[in-house]
Amino acid sequence: MATFRISDFYEVPVRKEVSARRIDKERIREFWADCKLGRRIGMYVFCVKTPRSFMPWYIGKTYASFAGEVFQPHKIEKYNDCLAKIVRGNVGLIFVYKEGTGRPSDATVIELEREYINKGFQRNERLLNDLGRRKESFAIEGLGSSGRPTKAVQQFRQVFGI
Repeated sequence: MATFRISDFYEVPVRKEVSARRIDKERIREFWADCKLGRRIGMYVFCVKTPRSFMPWYIGKTYASFAGEVFQPHKIEKYNDCLAKIVRGNVGLIFVYKEGTGRPSDATVIELEREYINKGFQRNERLLNDLGRRKESFAIEGLGSSGRPTKAVQQFRQVFGI
């Protein structure tokens, strides 16, 4: 089983323009110099940090290196789409990377990304990912609803730790 480590939140450099904030491409090298995870592989989460919480906006993966994947032009456009939609908060990246020797299989990295894309959609319906979302084909009454759960629902949640 591959074991991954979660990084701190690394603020992405942005610049203010007339209409909105945008990713500052001129400072990407500086970002990687501070981050020191550019050569790692795994999953990354582009998110917004506010004083009370974090909100995912894009989840990606790489088999080669974060530095070669995270700031590709089409990704920067996705991040800029996010910046146009939000009013406040700092934008940044959280990396989930393989520590130590050995390389996780591509299938493991795909599975990791898909799992967290689905969790990301549960947290933010406007997640910018185009692929990877599993469509739910069922619902269990009481698990997704608000309000006081029945005793049966409480027991079921305890069984599965949810």
